[in-house]
Amino acid sequence: MPTASTQGIGWPARGAVPQTGAPDEYVEYRVAFDSTRPVDASITEVIETLFIAIFLVILTVYVFLQDVRTTLIPAVTIPVALLGTFSVMLAMGLSINTLSLFGIVLAIGIVVDDAIIVVENSMRLIDDEGLPPKEAAAKAMEQVTGPVIATTLVLLAVFVPTAMMGGITGRLYTQFAITISVATVFSSINTLTLSPSLYGLLLRPSMKKRGWFFTKFNEFFDRTTKPSTAYVHMFVRRVALMMVFFAAVVGAT
Repeated sequence: MPTASTQGIGWPARGAVPQTGAPDEYVEYRVAFDSTRPVDASITEVIETLFIAIFLVILTVYVFLQDVRTTLIPAVTIPVALLGTFSVMLAMGLSINTLSLFGIVLAIGIVVDDAIIVVENSMRLIDDEGLPPKEAAAKAMEQVTGPVIATTLVLLAVFVPTAMMGGITGRLYTQFAITISVATVFSSINTLTLSPSLYGLLLRPSMKKRGWFFTKFNEFFDRTTKPSTAYVHMFVRRVALMMVFFAAVVGAT
């Protein structure tokens, strides 16, 4: 049956065996092999990984943004994108399996990227230019709407063709690719609609004084980013050389 699943058959069968019983007292019955148990264990592990990933993503965002209000906005993107993804999967007749759950786990790190870009730009406008939160959110959206759409299209250009692959491999990774693609689309829609409203309501100027941990973290981060920034400035001034290097890399691959 094309719509059958291991759990859909295994769970009812597992419950029916004790009710049926043995035909007589001289016959013993037992389940010699239950293929649902490894699947149940793997799905349980993926669900645990899902919650761990959500916690780590929110923690990482908080460490870098260093404010509960600004962390809340990218964090809201996660449940919005996941609920939208599950709704589309239900409408398309897709099931929750190991690969689709893996796609959800990977999508958690992807869906917050756009919101982080916008919230960082909004905070920059509030702190550096002294704009009110609503004006900063509007100006930030004018500056980063194009990049947000561009990054979404780039991700879709990678995962949508994967959903169209043929053969057994394509069949296996179709739900994986659809899951990530749909989550990415919902993340971008959320970033362009709901998030700006939250920026205007929740954002405030950054605190001048930081705690001991954030002070040390910022000092360490500044020391590590200065060399890379210097290299970027150097490469930008040598565009022709970098284009030759890029062409060589493309040719080598």
